[in-house]
Amino acid sequence: MAESIQVHRVPRQGYDCTFYCGALGADAAIHHEGHEPNGYFLEGLLRYLDPDLAEAVELDSEAGMFSVFGKRRQMKKVQRLLSPYLHDGDRVTTALRAAEAENFQFDD
Repeated sequence: MAESIQVHRVPRQGYDCTFYCGALGADAAIHHEGHEPNGYFLEGLLRYLDPDLAEAVELDSEAGMFSVFGKRRQMKKVQRLLSPYLHDGDRVTTALRAAEAENFQFDD
């Protein structure tokens, strides 16, 4: 299982929230709903849950890693927002179905 999201100080970039994907407790639920449990999917989840926050930070994920940079308070908000979804398949499924009902498109 992946570690919980940590906020780190990064020289010249402020702060980041970065972690590897592919070993999350919610991966099976993400697959079941037709998505790939990767950094791009998690960027989409962040965009769905808090579009203003997603616009205010620098998203830099890859297939195997979620990565976002910004101010400390923004990273703490990302941490609080996404952490509950990483290992809770039911929570992810609920969010995915709500997003689908709103015609939200994930780019994973």
